[in-house]
Amino acid sequence: MKEIKLIKVGEHYNLYHRIAEENLIIGFASTDNTFVNKLSLKNCQEIENGYDLYELAEKFIEQHKFASSHIADPTSFKAGCNAILEILGDKKFSEEDVMLGWDAGVMSKSIVLSMEQLEPHRESYQRNLKPASLQQTQYDCEIVMDVCGNNVYAVPEPILDADGCLILKRKI
Repeated sequence: MKEIKLIKVGEHYNLYHRIAEENLIIGFASTDNTFVNKLSLKNCQEIENGYDLYELAEKFIEQHKFASSHIADPTSFKAGCNAILEILGDKKFSEEDVMLGWDAGVMSKSIVLSMEQLEPHRESYQRNLKPASLQQTQYDCEIVMDVCGNNVYAVPEPILDADGCLILKRKI
């Protein structure tokens, strides 16, 4: 499986792989039990967000020697907000996204119509203002594997979590 993609569809995630020789895209795992293999919703959200919120919280508690009852402390809240801002600070719009926004703005300004004439086109303009590309829904992934057997007959097998779900990591 060379190209593995995690694709978010609504509230669920599906895992697909492409067989290059035949140009086939095959789905083989999901968070909604559509496929035989299961995916952990928490693991998929971690890939989508680029971080594991629970892991960050545990690390924060450990670094600051807080008992879990002190999480509601304003200092903890401020530190958590700063950590999130750092993580999200590198999320920027692509040049194409900016150009789509620019084009939509130019289109809406360049058409001089009365309100009655504009109304039928409003939905189309609004769709152009929120292009799908602004919401990333596909992520390149790898399945975490373990080599079983001796060196001669070593066979890589996927590692499953405690719930029997495939474990994924984001491909960088």
